[in-house]
Amino acid sequence: MDGDHAATDVHMWAPALWPAALEQQRARPTVDMVRISGLQVPGTAAHVMSSGYEDGRRVEWAVIHDLQANGYETTRAASSKGAADVIAIKAGQVLLVNVKRTTPPGPAERAELLRIAAMLPGVCIPLVALRPLREPLRYRRLIGSRPQDWIAWAPDFTTEVA
Repeated sequence: MDGDHAATDVHMWAPALWPAALEQQRARPTVDMVRISGLQVPGTAAHVMSSGYEDGRRVEWAVIHDLQANGYETTRAASSKGAADVIAIKAGQVLLVNVKRTTPPGPAERAELLRIAAMLPGVCIPLVALRPLREPLRYRRLIGSRPQDWIAWAPDFTTEVA
């Protein structure tokens, strides 16, 4: 990566910090670099803290790619402030997917997902997608609000349009 391009990436990433980061990079060309979302920026403790976010985002994209491969149209809720991180639609079916890396959602998140899914009875399916490190993606269909109220779920391979 040439110096001008690196300066632009750092500038776009953190406008208030880029002059100091650029000076540090010029003064010590051996500064450890960290790759974040395709950008190379000087490594700091703040970047290490973002790894949980990055891991969660990777799982969300794994869910999106899996569902798209099975004929669903998908959208990702980037800020994840609602009950569903991914919404997937196929003829006659709407999936509300709460994506977690390891720990299933708590009682409030489960209740909210079930409440919203109940607005489209027979059409909307509340799901939790889990993908622990070095394990395959797994889906759980919520059938109640208790932690044990779920059944395994897998996307069907039907892409027919009604």
